[in-house]
Amino acid sequence: MLKTTAVFLILLLFSATSYVSAQSHIGTTGSFCRYAKNSLRDRNIYREGHTQCPACDLEDEKEEVARRAEDKRRQDVKNAAIAAQRLAEKKAQEELLKKKREADKGVTEVAVTMPADKKTVNNAVAASPAVGDGMLAGYFYDEAATNNQSLGHMIFHINQGERNNQTYKLYSDVNYFVLNNKRILDNNEFKACIGVRRLSDKDQGNAYQFPAGVGIVILNEINGEHVIADLVDVTGKRLLKDDNISTIVHFYGDYFILLEGKVFTPGSYPHASFQFDDGVIYNYKTKQRHPLARYSETRVSVGWHVNATYLPKNKLRDKSTYNAFLEVHTGWNTSSIYYITNEGKVASDAIH
Repeated sequence: MLKTTAVFLILLLFSATSYVSAQSHIGTTGSFCRYAKNSLRDRNIYREGHTQCPACDLEDEKEEVARRAEDKRRQDVKNAAIAAQRLAEKKAQEELLKKKREADKGVTEVAVTMPADKKTVNNAVAASPAVGDGMLAGYFYDEAATNNQSLGHMIFHINQGERNNQTYKLYSDVNYFVLNNKRILDNNEFKACIGVRRLSDKDQGNAYQFPAGVGIVILNEINGEHVIADLVDVTGKRLLKDDNISTIVHFYGDYFILLEGKVFTPGSYPHASFQFDDGVIYNYKTKQRHPLARYSETRVSVGWHVNATYLPKNKLRDKSTYNAFLEVHTGWNTSSIYYITNEGKVASDAIH
């Protein structure tokens, strides 16, 4: 009798629990309860005017919290793996740089002997032989391998710390040059030194003929809201001496693009252009200047990279007739394309 009573009580309790559980959902046919017959839940149907199910809403909320927690856990694991990979890569880069600098020990003690005059310098550079490691004598090499034809790589900002070269390769910005396998101007006089890119699998040689005996520097001083860029010779002498110049990009051969004032970046990333107060194409040997067409009364708008444009190819000259080109935006749908011709001259076309 007692055993029968106990079994009855257990069944009664189970039945009551099931009843309470069942009552927690509103299972009316066609309601928004997931357990209802012909449930409207998850059918992308407007809820107003239909029977709701708070129990299902509560379950959905709990599931969403659990889902978010799981997504966060997975993202945290992923972020930790990425951070670990980046740290390993950074350590490997630092170790490689350390080994390279160890191999160059003592190079800062090299004395540079200057020829008697500029003509002698040019003759010596013209006849310079290779000095190893893919370098030619007389050229200022950049161990950071900075892309000196990219606006994004050549723009420096005030209070900007050392960059990881923005190419995510081996070196950070360096403030010295390598000339004839020896470091020069390694005295913290400049914030950054940019010259010929070293040989690599992607960049074979001095393809755009960055000139010998000169390099681009960013000074350790500012002018108002922008840094100061200049060209220097082997002694570190400033060749332009214009504190309005904030950015210098190599164009082709002896030609550089000199840009003045604080940079303004219109549009979304990646940027198709950068705007400056003024700009010219400059031949550092002949001192000739070719003003860039203006976007407005106060701005010039320069394309993001030498030899890069979103224009159709048929808008450009025959590739066999020029060595390099630069797009300068003159309006919403208009541009001027500047060329360094095979004859070493500057030419331009207006594109509409």
